[in-house]
Amino acid sequence: EFRPNTRLDRIADCVQFNYMQMGSRHAGLTNFALADGSVIEIRAVQPDDKPILAAGFERLSSESRRRRFFTMKNGLSVEEMRYLTEFDGVNHYAIGAMSSGTGDLPAGGIGVARLVRSERDADTAEIAIVIVDEWQHHGVGSLLLEHIIAAAAERGVRQIRATALAENQEIRELINQHSDQVTARSVEPGVVEFSFPLALPMEPRALDALLSTFRLVAEGALIVPVWFGRQTVRRLLARSNREPERD
Repeated sequence: EFRPNTRLDRIADCVQFNYMQMGSRHAGLTNFALADGSVIEIRAVQPDDKPILAAGFERLSSESRRRRFFTMKNGLSVEEMRYLTEFDGVNHYAIGAMSSGTGDLPAGGIGVARLVRSERDADTAEIAIVIVDEWQHHGVGSLLLEHIIAAAAERGVRQIRATALAENQEIRELINQHSDQVTARSVEPGVVEFSFPLALPMEPRALDALLSTFRLVAEGALIVPVWFGRQTVRRLLARSNREPERD
């Protein structure tokens, strides 16, 4: 079990996790520890997750539904459920958080983070996060945000957008915690769009080498120990932050 302690640790884990998920249609669960000691499981959303998403929707309060869908919503249609679980994994991707139950916190699906690439600008993607009410304010949203942003970076996204009700202070604070370059603009009465640039803290040369290595691993052309991903990512990130570029 690994408990993230630094930003380099978290970025390394996110990059390793998402490359593992990209390489498997039925990706296995990966455990992550929250600040309060709770352990949750995160994996890519799959087509057969429809019952889990439906159950999670039923656990959302009317206010949480309104904040997520910008309107009162009583259920998800067959077409909506298909859209939310059947996607290409490149221009549309989602990860889900699960819990086996901790203390008074219930088990089951507890949150989803999603990215959808803009049809007008391939460098831009819109993200959305929803957490069931009982698990809100436990750090699930922050963890899902880091993972979905890492997934966006792997897919070539360079600008993140998120639309929310202007009154939704929680999402504003969550996004501001991740980036100090957030801009906000009103897109319609009562609705705000947040945006910020996406950039991993490493030089392009190191990033290219890292991604090339992971592609080889995913294709089966390179076999490495299971710990290779996190250790290598973390070392490359640390090295690129402290070493000047050589001729």
